[in-house]
Amino acid sequence: MKNVQVLKQENLLGKNFSIFGDLENPLFLAKDVAAWIEHSNPTEMVRGIDDDEKLNSTILSSGQNRDVIFLTENGLYEVLMQSRKPIAKQFKKGVKEILKSIRKTGGYLAEKEGDTEMDLLSRALLIAMDKIKQRELRVSTLEEQDRLNQPKVEYHDKVLKCANTYTSTRIAKELGMTKAEELHLKLKEMGIFFKQSGQWMLRAKFCGHGYSKSKTTTIPDRVNCVERTITYTVWTEKGRKFLHDIFQ
Repeated sequence: MKNVQVLKQENLLGKNFSIFGDLENPLFLAKDVAAWIEHSNPTEMVRGIDDDEKLNSTILSSGQNRDVIFLTENGLYEVLMQSRKPIAKQFKKGVKEILKSIRKTGGYLAEKEGDTEMDLLSRALLIAMDKIKQRELRVSTLEEQDRLNQPKVEYHDKVLKCANTYTSTRIAKELGMTKAEELHLKLKEMGIFFKQSGQWMLRAKFCGHGYSKSKTTTIPDRVNCVERTITYTVWTEKGRKFLHDIFQ
């Protein structure tokens, strides 16, 4: 790796420093880091750092190529954690905030020697235009997904909100059972249903979800020659789905 370019120049806690490399792999000059934490020997400072967290490279400085030691982001954090200087912790926090800001904006200007103000402005404009195109593409993709999903959403809402109800007998047959009583007993074993005053009902924790309704009807009492009123539970579309989810 040669002539690593500056990603960003910053002033942190009164000290100027440069971040090199790119957004994915920012690099830090070991000699700068040593100066931050008042370490007299950068080479000695990085001696205990893993090989994949440091590297030798070249930068262009004052018109000359200079061999330098870089620390990766992880290498920087490792050095700062090893330091006993109080300022090391502050620098670590500050660097993290700076990198987060750079990555959030998604663009940067790598300054090159000889760049004019117009060069920098031109590159800044290209970056801005690229970000706008990316955003427009994301918005367009999301809108297309919404358009494709809309019929499914409308169908789902329509079905779950419909006024249709189903008897336990019908749902039992859909689930491969022979009669409603078989379904009721299974739900009782699962702690979902119970029987009171002749009516099967949902237990309290399953109420309030729109799974069932109570219906009242009259039947003839031929013995006493009168009509009797009975109340029974029916299932909504939402309740039907609930039962299918349980047993399938």
